[in-house]
Amino acid sequence: MQMSDKLSIEFSSNNDICFCVDAIGLRCPMPLIKMKQALNCLDIDDTLLLRATDEDSVRDIHAFTQLTAHRITAYQKNEQTHFYIICKGHWENYD
Repeated sequence: MQMSDKLSIEFSSNNDICFCVDAIGLRCPMPLIKMKQALNCLDIDDTLLLRATDEDSVRDIHAFTQLTAHRITAYQKNEQTHFYIICKGHWENYD
């Protein structure tokens, strides 16, 4: 892992991550698709870490979470890598 691909200690230690999705080097829409596939395997309130280098992932991931019960609990960018921590939501709790 290159220095630009590392999370800050504060960012990673404040979150209980159940699953990691590595979308480094993948172009749109693959980071979103891989994230959605991983969320399908998780339990409600589990979190996943998504690492992506595609700039379009910022728009895609934020739009997806706004339309679903899932939520971004943390976001960080280091040079070219975007890090998202996403919590799986429950549709019954979605307004």
